[in-house]
Amino acid sequence: MKFGEQDVLNLAIEQNPFRLIIDDSAARNEARGLGFGDLLLYTSDILKLAGEKGWLDYNDAMKELKEKGEILPES
Repeated sequence: MKFGEQDVLNLAIEQNPFRLIIDDSAARNEARGLGFGDLLLYTSDILKLAGEKGWLDYNDAMKELKEKGEILPES
């Protein structure tokens, strides 16, 4: 787990969030262990929602990210 993911989890413990956007599998497992499992979203979930709202084309966005070397898990 990277520092950014640990920071997200630390903040979640302090702030009682509505949702957590975490792609890293180790960080997601840790979040589940802390009781945040129902709050987890992937970045791809946010992109899907934006696509449904007409703000972007989901498939184009995922393709562009993959071309840039980003590999996003999907739910």
